Amino acid sequence: MVTNGANDGDIFTSPMGEERFAGISGGHSTSGWQVTKIGGAERGVCISGGKAFTDGISFSPFIRVGDTGHAGTGMNGSNITMHADYIYLKTPHTSSHGANAYLATDGALVMSTSAAKYKTDIVRSFETKMGDKLLEIPVAHWKDKEEVLAKTLDPNAKNPETYFGMIADDLDAAGLNELVEYDDKGNVNGIQYDRVALSLIPLIRNYRDRITELENKVKQTKEA
Repeated sequence: MVTNGANDGDIFTSPMGEERFAGISGGHSTSGWQVTKIGGAERGVCISGGKAFTDGISFSPFIRVGDTGHAGTGMNGSNITMHADYIYLKTPHTSSHGANAYLATDGALVMSTSAAKYKTDIVRSFETKMGDKLLEIPVAHWKDKEEVLAKTLDPNAKNPETYFGMIADDLDAAGLNELVEYDDKGNVNGIQYDRVALSLIPLIRNYRDRITELENKVKQTKEA
């Protein structure tokens, strides 16, 4: 165990309440082999290392656990923050569930929900205005700037792919704000593609009703 006199208790315990141990502990106790524990008491833990990268300023990758951090960079001491050039999650497991997580503009990973119990001010409608506007938005083909830059800097890098979709700025200009992702400063950031198809449902419903009405009129004419 490596610790200090003020925080040398709760060496092997699982977190319950606010952490009081600060240091590194591991090994065998009277109840058997114990998990290796790294504690930071109420002050948190910062794990930092590796080559520096630049994100406005230059620093090595780090993980902060409950760390208030210098100038608030630890996000108030009750969060886990990770900052790196890239963060990888590798697992052999897969799922057929629809995506139910959302990466917020500040980096927070939160569950995406659809049940009414999570919502307020619900207004249900079959209005077609949004769908009508969407039909006037052009689709687009493009290359990713980072892939183009990587190829420019390294001729052996893979050739930039051509992507297909829509441009968020076009939707924003058309007033389709509910389909656009904005950053914390209100700048256009992306498209909520899962909502795009939903916005067309009222329009399809309207076309269905009109087609049914025309079919009935044709049928009545033939019977007459």
